[in-house]
Amino acid sequence: MDREQNQNPNMEGMGEPATGGQRPIGPAIGVVVILLVIVLGGLYFWGQRVERGKIQERASEQGAQTDIQALQTQGTSDDVTSIESDLTATSLEGVGSELNAIESEFQGLGQ
Repeated sequence: MDREQNQNPNMEGMGEPATGGQRPIGPAIGVVVILLVIVLGGLYFWGQRVERGKIQERASEQGAQTDIQALQTQGTSDDVTSIESDLTATSLEGVGSELNAIESEFQGLGQ
């Protein structure tokens, strides 16, 4: 019996892998790479959304500034001729395009 043990000293751990009990590292690296790609993609799209919001905010601020300037040039008198002159000086040309822009923004949010 001693001779069999001396001849085959590795027979005790026959059920274990020959790698010394270590697991393969390839699948773990693959999972880490996939998660990293997903996180970086999410950050990229989030950054694009934030930048788009900033551009729209700047555009609306510029439009608001021109509207404020136009309101400041209007008179404060309540007599009819002053009100009529303010109405004729008021530009209503962009109202339709602004409403269309607002509608397209709402449609974009619904998608």
